[in-house]
Amino acid sequence: MMLTFGQLMRPLLKRKNKLSYLFLVLGMIASAVISVWTTVSVQTGHSNMFSEGFGVRRLDIFGTFFMSFFIITITIFVLGEMIYFIASVYITEKINRSSTWRLAAISDNKFYIANILTSFLSLVYYSFLQIIVALISLGLGLVLSPDLRKGAHFSLGHISQSDLNSVITTMLLSVCLIILTNIFWYLIVGTYHFLSRTMIDFLPFANKFISATVKLMLLIVFFYISAKSIDMLSEGHFLGVIMRINDSTPLVNQIVLISLLDAVLLILNLVLFDRFIEAKQK
Repeated sequence: MMLTFGQLMRPLLKRKNKLSYLFLVLGMIASAVISVWTTVSVQTGHSNMFSEGFGVRRLDIFGTFFMSFFIITITIFVLGEMIYFIASVYITEKINRSSTWRLAAISDNKFYIANILTSFLSLVYYSFLQIIVALISLGLGLVLSPDLRKGAHFSLGHISQSDLNSVITTMLLSVCLIILTNIFWYLIVGTYHFLSRTMIDFLPFANKFISATVKLMLLIVFFYISAKSIDMLSEGHFLGVIMRINDSTPLVNQIVLISLLDAVLLILNLVLFDRFIEAKQK
């Protein structure tokens, strides 16, 4: 009996979300420890952090702790997501070559798409959990700290409706570009593994030296492609639009470009995975 796409995705998501929970717990522990240290430093006068912009000489203890927790959580989220992505890519490629997972009664194309999709969804889930934790800490700070409420009211009072609309539009387009870019990295890593494996399998003879040489040459090519992709998304386009919120046209152009790259890589990976990539025997 053949599995449905949804039936395969559920165990894959369950497997990959374990990594999300691990990273979330470690991040919360780190945020709490650093926030306690920051709060003690501010309240004892050893640090003047948060002394500007809140209309008070020193932010109260609740405001200091929860504002610290919010900022540190966001910082850890940005740094941790890079590490999470690397770990997620490793798990994705391991599953692609797993003889156990490949026994699933489903076509290779659907298996590959489900594997990539669940890896991306687990990354989104991890990001969602981190953002929720950060917003809860900020909300608790606003509820418990009069100083923090005063600072927030002062800051929001200086934002015009047009600026707010521009910020929202740019944020939505940026989220769309980030999603497509993350999918691109999953796909390009898969393309590298599939091409290197296919080339090595088709060589008349391949010892460890030849295999390593092929992988190194492909790695150089893919580093070059990745560097060019980063240039296209950052040099005067993606980062520039974020800093200049009144013009989102370049950002839209980058969304179209990365969408085309994703489509090409997806088609290439499906062909390679279906025709040339076999499960690795344990």
